Amino acid sequence: MYANNKVYMITGTGPEVLALMQSRVSWFCTSQICTPLRLRGGLWQFQPFMQFIERLRIPDLDADSRARLADLATQATAIARERYALHEQVRHRLRSDLAGGRPLNQALTDWWELDFFAFRQQLDKAFKVRLPVAERQDWETTLAGWRQSHAALTARLISCEGEINDRVYTLFGLSPADIARLEDHARNAMIDYPLGEA
Repeated sequence: MYANNKVYMITGTGPEVLALMQSRVSWFCTSQICTPLRLRGGLWQFQPFMQFIERLRIPDLDADSRARLADLATQATAIARERYALHEQVRHRLRSDLAGGRPLNQALTDWWELDFFAFRQQLDKAFKVRLPVAERQDWETTLAGWRQSHAALTARLISCEGEINDRVYTLFGLSPADIARLEDHARNAMIDYPLGEA
């Protein structure tokens, strides 16, 4: 691995630690102990200096827990990469075919949030592009397919992340009341801060 700028890394661990670090428990702890840096892409970034991260608890893992968390982390990473590749593929198609290579506005960058009517409005607003009537059905069908693929990948990712969270809650021995407070904190954080694409 090579880096040309500041990098924070944890070495000597397996992918099960990635699952633990991505869990709601760790994100809650991180949000309480790390220095907030900035909002980027609608999400808070924290400075994960060693003096903060070394305070995070890693529960004892038996072989089955280690293997399942590692598998879930690997799955979640693969799904997230596939979804990001879809984002980039569609953005490339929009820039190439409709925007004349110009950058997309925020609404078109987040194309999966647009129904076909809103999609056409954004094309007109951003680029003064009006789809010819003869091409509209093809574009509507294509956009619907892209959005369906995005929704399916998102559902799979949420499922993986949900299982990670459930397993980590169990590993930490959290009670239903503890879990409810943690989930409530996560919901309130999303209300308090203007979070975007997750």
